[in-house]
Amino acid sequence: MPLTLINATLPSTQALTSLLVLHYLQKEVLTEWELRQRIQSLGSERLWRPSAGTVSKVVRDLLAEGQVEGPWVDEEGRRKRPLHLTDAGRARLRVLLGQLRGPIEDGQAFFRQILGDVYGIRRS
Repeated sequence: MPLTLINATLPSTQALTSLLVLHYLQKEVLTEWELRQRIQSLGSERLWRPSAGTVSKVVRDLLAEGQVEGPWVDEEGRRKRPLHLTDAGRARLRVLLGQLRGPIEDGQAFFRQILGDVYGIRRS
């Protein structure tokens, strides 16, 4: 795909997934499965929905970087890992919030313009 302004401006799937994982973990302790469910419920398969593998890779990377942590626990014969944000994760979240806000707002404005111009739908 040729590089266009929209390709160069929009955040990558991994960057958006990292932002969402860190955002949700700043609010509460969640397992990887719970994070995956929450993130995948945001989008539609036609527009944006990270795969389970993408969410798992982002979580593994954040664990390796010390931005999230959590012990493995056995509960009712099932292993799970409740994850929480570390100080490094909070710092990374602040960076991502700053880096991605502009591109996300630009994307929103772009699609809002298309809705207005092409479909006659005006939203504020």
